[in-house]
Parts: sequence; C-alpha cells; structure tokens
Amino acid sequence: MKKTPALHAVALAACAFTSAHAADLGNGVTVDVSGYGTVAATTTNNDQLEFRSKASRSKGVGQSIDLGNDSRFGIQAVVKFNADLSVTGQLVGQRRMTGAEDADFGRDKDFDPQVEWLYAQYNALPSLNLRLGRVVLPAFLLSDSLNVGYAAPWLRAPLHLYSSQLMSNLDGVQANWRDSFGGVNLSAQATYGKAEAYGVLPHLGAFHIDSKDTYAFSATAEYRDWTARVGTVRLNTPFTGIPGIEPTIHDKYVSAGLQYDNGSALVLAEWAKRTQNAMPFVGKVIEGKYAYVAAGWRFGSVLPMVIWSKADNEMMGGSDKTHPSSVGVSLRYDVAPNIALKAQIDQYKANDPEAFVTPDATSQHKVSVFSLGADFVF
Repeated sequence: MKKTPALHAVALAACAFTSAHAADLGNGVTVDVSGYGTVAATTTNNDQLEFRSKASRSKGVGQSIDLGNDSRFGIQAVVKFNADLSVTGQLVGQRRMTGAEDADFGRDKDFDPQVEWLYAQYNALPSLNLRLGRVVLPAFLLSDSLNVGYAAPWLRAPLHLYSSQLMSNLDGVQANWRDSFGGVNLSAQATYGKAEAYGVLPHLGAFHIDSKDTYAFSATAEYRDWTARVGTVRLNTPFTGIPGIEPTIHDKYVSAGLQYDNGSALVLAEWAKRTQNAMPFVGKVIEGKYAYVAAGWRFGSVLPMVIWSKADNEMMGGSDKTHPSSVGVSLRYDVAPNIALKAQIDQYKANDPEAFVTPDATSQHKVSVFSLGADFVF
C-alpha cells in the first residue's frame, strides 16, 4: 500500500482519486467523471441487537449477513470552464434514514442516492479557492474523504468519534487556503451555511437536526511524516421538543487529530469534545468526549491495524450517562492500484447507544462485529 497521508487522501477524495473518464466539450471546457465504492458484508454474533455503522441509521445488522450496513457507491463529475473556474457534483448512494417530510420518517432505505457535493469553485489566488454550494463539513481529520473507503486504512472508521457529528455536508460558502513555509505545508478551511441530518438515539427516538447557522474552521500542518489538525464546528439548531417554546441549541465541537505515516508505520489519533447550552426543563440534550487511537504496520501490500475507540456521553441534562468503548482489528490488502480488500472485527458492549439501534442499557455483554469487503475507485 502506498503511503497516503490524511491531506493527500483528502485531495484524492476531492477529485475521486483519478479522472478515469475525461471529455473535451469545446471552447476550453472539459468534464472529468470518476467514482468510488465499497461492497461489504457485515454480521454479528448477537441476534438480539442491531449494529449500525452510523448513529444516523435506524436499521442495523444482527447475525444475518447484511450488505447495506457498510456498502456505498459514489460518482463525481468536475466541469472545468478555465484554469480558475469549475463546478463539482458528487452523488452518493448508501443506507440512510428517510427525510422528515417522508411518511416513513424514522425508517431507513437500504440504498438512497443523494447529492453529497454540488458547488462552484473559483481559484482566487494560487493558494486560495472559494466554493459556493453544497460542500463538505470538515468536522474531523478524515471528514473530507470519509465516504471514499479506498482512502482509509480500515473498512469502517472509529464509530464513536465519527458518529458524534451526523452532518457530512452543508449548503453555503467555503474558503480553502494552502501554502508552504520552510518545509511545512499549512492549510486552513473556513465554512458557513445551513446543514441538516437525521439520527436515532435512546430517549430521543428518531430526530431531525436543521442548523440554520453552521460555522466550521480547521487548520492543518504537515511536516515530513507528521500531520496535525485542529478544528471547531458550531451548530445553531431550533429545539422543538417543548410545546410552545422553541429555544436554540448551540452545539459546539472542538477537535484535534494527529497522524504519523512514514510509509511503513501508520498511527492515527483523534480527540473531540461536544458542548451545548441548557434547554428549559431538560437541560443539555447531549454532551460528550470522544477519542480513538489506531496503529498499524505495512508489510508490502498488506496493512494490519489495531483500533481503540472511546466515548463519554451525558444526555438529557446528565440523567443518562454512558461510557462506551470498542476495540478492533482490521486488515487491508491492495490487490490492484485501484482495489483494496479489507476485513475488520470490532467488539462493542451491548449498552453502546451509538453502535446499536436499541442497546441493552443494563448489559455489559460484549458483541463482536465481523465485516469483509472491497473498496475501489475508477
């Protein structure tokens, strides 16, 4: 497996890795079409609980083999009008909850294609580009390329941290700056707009988040084999859970990530903290701290890894506290320049509110999750 630092993976994801199909439309206008996908089978050793790879889903997998839990498909087109102006569109199909306007709200569709990105980009300076439209919400270190399984060393990203932020994009504006100073590559992202997401959690049931004012900022530094990133996201969402009162939830995330990748050793670690203001009568709906550490070593085209993940949650004003954790192992085998076979085994406790659709709140029983799949780009 070739070395793929976090920011390199982000750049690859932004253009879907390769321009597999390019066409000249005339007058200097070109279009590049490319894509990616993951086909994965997942099962568990417990038929009483449904494991889900995202907290935004109301359907999971038990002992029966499930192809929808971790599979997805994306296709992207980039239309370039000149060296400075382009339009990018990306469509992603995967399992997701139906919209709030749907009669089946609260239920998942096994394969639901939706527009993930659709933005115009203008390169204002060699080091600065501006985007307008639907753009990625850069919450964490790997958020920019999270859907592109081929860019990741594992089959499934650490659940507790990456499920803590349900939104993957927003409609608004984004500025991206990148430059180099003395051998250090620096970059920053500033994003503002409207974002929405759906989720299911114990005590809350199915819910819809519609943040009218969403702010995000991140800064990243790369030096040799090291990548470090800090970021923050601020959501402002009307709370409709109390009849006659509609206060606004101010949801704030701060995060830090670190990666070391020298071509043989690979280590990733991230930490995030989520805070909220108190709502009338119910207090703070949810707050938490999230972290993971993953480490592996490349043996030619094979990359085995060990992954540890942890969360500390407080819900409904602190009346419900959970401290889920997980440990897992993954294996990646690059069989071709654009295809990677992967296997992953994770172990969660039965009372984990992020991992299971309806957790067993009183059980410490451990549930094993087994996944086997292939990532590809074209």
